[in-house]
Amino acid sequence: MKTQPGGNTPKKQEKTGTAPLINKELSVVFYIDNFADNKSFVSEILSRVKPENVSKLDIVLASAKAISETQLAEFTNQNSTFKIREHQLSEAFEANYSYGIVLSCSMDVKVNINEILAVKGLEPEMCSKIRFSGGGKTRLSKQGIWVLTREAISYVVGAHIEMNSVDYFIRKQGFKTNEITVNHSNPFKKLSCVEKVKKSFFNFLQWYLIQPIKETTGKINYIPAYRQNRESSIYRLLFFIIAFGLMFAMPILSLDAGMSGDEIVNYDHAKLVYDYYAKGDKSSVDINVNPNLEKTTLQYYGQSFDNITYIVNKITGTDNPYESRHVMNSLVGWLIILVAGLFLSHIMGWRAAIFGMLFLFVSPRFLGHSYNNPKDIPFAFAYLFTIFQAVLFIREMPKTNIKRLIYISLGIAMAISVRVGGLMLIAYLMLFVGVAYVFSFSSKEYFSSKFWNGGFRLIGILGIFCIVGFYIGLILWPYAIEAPIKHSKESLDLMTNYSVGIRQLFEGNNIWSDRAPWYYLPKYIFMTIPILVIIGVAFTAIFAKPVIKKIKGTILFILVFACAFPVLYIIYKKSNVYGGWRHVLFIYPFLVMLAAVGFETGLRMLKNKYARIVGLIVIGFLVFLPLKHIAKNHPHEYVYYNEFAGGVEKAYGHYEMDYYYHSMRAATNWLIDYIKKNPQPNGQKALVATNNLGITNYYIRHDTNIIQPAYVRYYERGSSPWDYYIVVNSYIDAKQLQTGIWPPKNTIHTIDVDGKPVCAIVKRIDKDDYLASEFKTKSENPKDSMNVRIANMMKAEELFKKSLQADPNNELSLLSLTEMYMNRNSLDTANQYADMLLKVYPTYESGLNMKGWIGIQLFDKNKNPKALEESRVAFEKITKVNYKFVYGYYGLAMVYVRMNDINKAISVLEEALKINPGFQQAAEMLNQLKNYSAQQGGM
Repeated sequence: MKTQPGGNTPKKQEKTGTAPLINKELSVVFYIDNFADNKSFVSEILSRVKPENVSKLDIVLASAKAISETQLAEFTNQNSTFKIREHQLSEAFEANYSYGIVLSCSMDVKVNINEILAVKGLEPEMCSKIRFSGGGKTRLSKQGIWVLTREAISYVVGAHIEMNSVDYFIRKQGFKTNEITVNHSNPFKKLSCVEKVKKSFFNFLQWYLIQPIKETTGKINYIPAYRQNRESSIYRLLFFIIAFGLMFAMPILSLDAGMSGDEIVNYDHAKLVYDYYAKGDKSSVDINVNPNLEKTTLQYYGQSFDNITYIVNKITGTDNPYESRHVMNSLVGWLIILVAGLFLSHIMGWRAAIFGMLFLFVSPRFLGHSYNNPKDIPFAFAYLFTIFQAVLFIREMPKTNIKRLIYISLGIAMAISVRVGGLMLIAYLMLFVGVAYVFSFSSKEYFSSKFWNGGFRLIGILGIFCIVGFYIGLILWPYAIEAPIKHSKESLDLMTNYSVGIRQLFEGNNIWSDRAPWYYLPKYIFMTIPILVIIGVAFTAIFAKPVIKKIKGTILFILVFACAFPVLYIIYKKSNVYGGWRHVLFIYPFLVMLAAVGFETGLRMLKNKYARIVGLIVIGFLVFLPLKHIAKNHPHEYVYYNEFAGGVEKAYGHYEMDYYYHSMRAATNWLIDYIKKNPQPNGQKALVATNNLGITNYYIRHDTNIIQPAYVRYYERGSSPWDYYIVVNSYIDAKQLQTGIWPPKNTIHTIDVDGKPVCAIVKRIDKDDYLASEFKTKSENPKDSMNVRIANMMKAEELFKKSLQADPNNELSLLSLTEMYMNRNSLDTANQYADMLLKVYPTYESGLNMKGWIGIQLFDKNKNPKALEESRVAFEKITKVNYKFVYGYYGLAMVYVRMNDINKAISVLEEALKINPGFQQAAEMLNQLKNYSAQQGGM
């Protein structure tokens, strides 16, 4: 029977419609606390029943204590017109008739059963909640009397569910429900806030703990028909235990996690946001007040999570703000796991919900980001929560649940308050509800006024709540508050067309993120999620028909769309993504849910008990694989590649490892302990260089008396006088990682993941390369005499060569010697050092550039075509390694001129000017070549 998502008000008692219960049969169950005290209450209610209704009633006295035969006989004699029977609540209950009601003897107002028997509007196989209008009052009672189906009342009485809790448990069990309003005084007393909280907490404990335990231990009995149609409650109990355990486990695990690369700049911006509200400071919104915004672009992000954590830390006054943030971040990650589980419980059952929770927890990338990713994890929660509420809204149609709409509005607000991309949830909502609405009608009804009126009404209601959600989402976003529509659009344009490329390691090459291949995201996802998720999603595709039969096509469409559309849209728009697939982390819970649905469907299709056991064992083994990685590599579990990708071992040097600098914490803490045990001479501070100064500063904040930090780029490390160097292998040349050149010589400790180093601590044995750099700088001082400059240059050359004896892979020394010999016109020697450098660092732009110009000079000197070809190869490689290195195009054009290929030279220069229109040398050369070509008749 199709429902029409258009009407939302409870059905009122009418003269027409479904026949009243008086023409049906009704079991009336009285909960008896104490028979002696309650029998008069029951007798009074029965005395009001009209004689013509008596034969249709089955009166049941349900009590925890047995009623003696004498008491029952006496009571039956007093109410001889009724068929009365006793039921002990420790036994399974079976109703004699198709419908039944449960009445409590503690009600303030005695119910008139005749009114219930006369109610119209019951739907077949549905439980109907009768709500009371209170004798003509407009305010309806929230509580009501439930007319339950035979199956439902068997459950309610069998579990001894109190009358005022029937609403909670009937909906939790997923019985089909209906609401009917009658003009009758409310038999329920009004509960205080304290009583409501107590009731809610008791219902919660009953549902997740008490009932499952009693059912498992045999203290609650159900009729066989009910048991056959219901999933074992043991899964609900396990769900609660797992969820409760993870609520504590994840924050504890997060305490070991290091900071992520983005945390400091986000947290610093949160301080500016706080000052915006507290002091009216415009530093978080105005680039003229705070020029640093041009670099960070954080004014375009809501980053509500960062703002909230800053407020919490300010109130608590914690000395460990980032550890505090990690705890809060992990709790949001836990909420994702919980909501995904609840989502699955609604559409597929509690066992599938357990699968979903476990699959998410044992997903190393997701778990690692849950510790310290303040953007993608909160956004993922908002995305999941909003779509979950949208699905519940769809399932409740045609009723318009205002509470559900409020949740949807808050979900949209949460998403927008983190990223303006949360606006897509508004489009999603309209699409999902629209699809559900259309398919709730037959094709013949598409031209009816009911279809169109209901549709426009639904659009209007959703639109109002979406607008409210949008503006709530701006509350913690100062830049949007300044100009809500204009600045939101600016932010959306920036997020969609983010143009700043970042170096990434992909498929064994160092590439730019804005030039990544279209399959960058799909491939990274496939390689870095547990294979159990991949297999589960495959099962969902294979078992599509039974899946649709169970969860309905609309819900499956929503799950697939929620995880597939963002990736397809990014591919279509050629959007700039980097750091693996963290920017679309929000789709992952839906992938996991699809996997859980697939495994659950597969298990249900196995009819043999032992086959199902084998299936569960296989799932357990698949769960163990990523769990082993987590246990072995905590807290760096996010550095993960699955078995299909060959694990970290095979991916090392070909794909990104610790791109978020998590391992900096472990390395810094290790080095602090090392320096304390091995102090510098004469009480000096150890100069510790690092390729992430912000993170290092935080972790040495209590040890600045023995450590002086400094930021040094890895390939410029020789030019600084550090004593120790901490380096994460982000932005390291792929070939150096693949061939073992990294970590460098004199590494005294590494932070490893699956036996592969992701961070190294290097100890300075000598400072020859640093001293050589100092002499080289002095040799370039025009104020000194030529003799002094030559002496300094010779000393620099001597020290650079000495440093190469200690470490032949010292890139700085090889580059410097190449440059020095090139400047002295010792081209053959310069060329030899250039070759040595490129053997160590094949994609070094500075080295390739020198190799190219050396080749041109060698060709100009002796017309050696081999040298010119080597020059061409070097410049071409630069343009592939770094398409932004415009001098590489200029050099390549110079090579093509010497090869008398003017057209190619022109093409290369035009490409350079596309990248940098202000490149004056390229523009002048291009004009000269075009004029020359025109004179030669080539154009």
